[in-house]
Amino acid sequence: MPGTPPALSQRAGIADDPREKVGYFYTRSFNEKQLARLEAKLAKYRKVLKQPILEKRKTTASPAPKATHNYGGIIGTVTKKYYVSVVEKYYAHLRRRARNSPEKRVGGSFPSSRDQWLAHSLAVRRRLREEVFHFPAEDAPLEARTVGVLDRGDFVIEKVIYQVEPDNCVTANLYVPKGISSPVPAFICPSGHGGSKSATYNQYFGQMYAKAGCVVLVPDPIGDEEREEQGRLGYRGHRAEYRVDRCRRLGISMIGKMTYDIVRGVDYLVARPEVDPKRIGCTGHSLGGTLTEYATAVDPRITLSLPTAWTCNFAEIVGSQSCCWRPDGLLCVANDPELYALGAPHCATLVLAGEKDACPMHVSIFERTTFAKAKKVYELFGRGDCIAIHVTPGAGHQPFQLNRAALAWVEKHFDLPHLTQKQIGRLDRPPSRQTLVAELPEPFKDKSWSADRLYAAKAPDFAVRLLPFETLRCLKPGEEAKPEYGAAGWMAAREK
Repeated sequence: MPGTPPALSQRAGIADDPREKVGYFYTRSFNEKQLARLEAKLAKYRKVLKQPILEKRKTTASPAPKATHNYGGIIGTVTKKYYVSVVEKYYAHLRRRARNSPEKRVGGSFPSSRDQWLAHSLAVRRRLREEVFHFPAEDAPLEARTVGVLDRGDFVIEKVIYQVEPDNCVTANLYVPKGISSPVPAFICPSGHGGSKSATYNQYFGQMYAKAGCVVLVPDPIGDEEREEQGRLGYRGHRAEYRVDRCRRLGISMIGKMTYDIVRGVDYLVARPEVDPKRIGCTGHSLGGTLTEYATAVDPRITLSLPTAWTCNFAEIVGSQSCCWRPDGLLCVANDPELYALGAPHCATLVLAGEKDACPMHVSIFERTTFAKAKKVYELFGRGDCIAIHVTPGAGHQPFQLNRAALAWVEKHFDLPHLTQKQIGRLDRPPSRQTLVAELPEPFKDKSWSADRLYAAKAPDFAVRLLPFETLRCLKPGEEAKPEYGAAGWMAAREK
């Protein structure tokens, strides 16, 4: 956009709302009292806010002298060396982007009928795939292969590799219950930032639901574990700003790539003879919750959705781009109410959140701005009881897909083969820390492999025994450096 600094063009639009003037910088969100206080500060510091204060830049140079203004506590003391651009141009840019938003939004009298929404949803889903997430025009053959199997008693863990694009493959673990006599429900689990197939919550979910009778696919996200060039865990290679910027220059999307990988994972699941293609679920924590929301919106084969620790409405917040914040052009097609409403005809959605979590916004704001609108579309289809929110009291940013509320929701809508509602009601004991770490190497036993998050998420005891990532790996050491696995190779192929 002419006259707009490059960094500003990375951010999508929001509605022209007074709140956009009071400090929704990066990922912060505020309750009503905080907003009132910030608005009062804004009036006092209006002149100060016109100075260059926003875009934070990293530099290896020595820090310059600190600015003299504190900006009323809205942003805090800043360093002129680190902050460029101007607030007023930023908001002008956002308003221009907001004017390109679609005419039809969920709310008021729209949609007025099922047929109207079905016709609208077809167009929205197509535009999301083509214009926002930039899915390839054609799907490559999966060419899936199993490179190893771990026998875990009442289930097995298959080490699988499948192709998502002609030059890019996914490494994953597939949890398969033993003794399957008929097709069973299946889940795909996108990971949160820093998570991958060996993450504690992913292992726990895979083992727990395999024991409940489900097939569970846990893929590595691009940029982590075996899809990171050096095989590093928690590296978050998909989040690196230089990669997000490179994607933008190439007219592609990192979050679109990650969403597409999840959709290809669904392709893999429906091709498995053990899986019932009408009972495909998706669940993930944090960034995994973002991907769950997006994948459920674009793929109607997903009939149960458990987005966790991701309560969002992009008309209410201004955040940093990262790889997951407001894909370019999203608000020209849909906002979060529309994304959730796309599942109204076929998907059972339970949003799982913590009472104290504000990533990216407090659940109370989400419930009022996103959930209430999406629920009206569910009710239009006579499925008002197929979308709900469960809030864990006193909890923060945790993997709540592991709790009993999620289990009960899945059993209600998917009819779990090995678990009943009564049995779920009796699962009141927390995991045994001793059992959890029994098979981990000594350095991890003391740290309990991030087991504290399981307790904070209210996970019930399923006698889960965590495994070292070396045991779960699909590739031979060093193979992760091959270009067909990591983000560097994928982006280099796009640049050609």
